[in-house]
Amino acid sequence: MIIYDGINKAVFNEKIRTGKSDVFSVTWQDRIGSASMVTSTWDIPAGWTKSNELTNVSVVEDGETFTNTNRALITVPIGEAPGRYQITNNQTFDDDRDLPAIFFVVVA
Repeated sequence: MIIYDGINKAVFNEKIRTGKSDVFSVTWQDRIGSASMVTSTWDIPAGWTKSNELTNVSVVEDGETFTNTNRALITVPIGEAPGRYQITNNQTFDDDRDLPAIFFVVVA
């Protein structure tokens, strides 16, 4: 899981093969402050699919609990051209902040 700090671009360093899926997660626990999460959207490349979207959940990863986390299962279509692609989780808070978490993935 990527721990996104709201400032730097989050980079997902693993390669994904065409026709395969992976879970993308971003936690907003260090950026939420006293605000509440309002909406979460995922922008993915054309032709890719997302499912199992979860918003504002707690996730345990390697024995550590992360709160205020968004997750999505994202699938790369069979035949996708190799290259670097961008996936973005856009989070809106009730204090009028809109923050993106940007993932870069490599399709091999």
